Amino acid sequence: MKLCFMDLETTGLSPHKNGVIAIGGIIAEEYEKEIHFLDEFEIEVRPLTYDDVHPRALEANGYTEQEIYNFQPAKDGLRQMEAKLSQYVKKSNTKDKFHFVAYNAKFDEEFLRNWLKKLSVPNDYTKWFWTPSICTMSMAGLYLRHDRAELKNFKLSTVAQHLGIEHSSDDLHTALEDCRLNAKIYQTIVANI
Repeated sequence: MKLCFMDLETTGLSPHKNGVIAIGGIIAEEYEKEIHFLDEFEIEVRPLTYDDVHPRALEANGYTEQEIYNFQPAKDGLRQMEAKLSQYVKKSNTKDKFHFVAYNAKFDEEFLRNWLKKLSVPNDYTKWFWTPSICTMSMAGLYLRHDRAELKNFKLSTVAQHLGIEHSSDDLHTALEDCRLNAKIYQTIVANI
């Protein structure tokens, strides 16, 4: 089974009003609870002209407004992402797709779908990814249901720490680093169920 761990950095919380500025991905294959990591990518893209940019969102993901407007155009980022995904999946084959795996998958999936729609390729999501997506946060919620009272919150880094996964808090909120942590959480849960 083909997996694509994804994380998107955005300019706010609304997939309709705000934009995508970074896409991180890790491509993997899963065989009987064993995860084989094959490739990874991180693509930074300029927000589209009509995307709202909230300073608090930039503060959370560590970018400045000047930086994001120097990123490559979104269409170039789309081509870069497609080139990477097409090395592992044939977009034209309806039986060859990735499972989209994200921590709070609904958020990232909605942003990716809307970004593709804004770039005039709205059907591409279902050509690359199976639906529904796999939400690692929901998996962790079930897996840690007896430990929930011990966790101060259910953020990615808190869950990882509770599972004994080491990470540097300095690296969090880059799309690729969040993907790496998400992949480790997924791997830990799958190995123990």
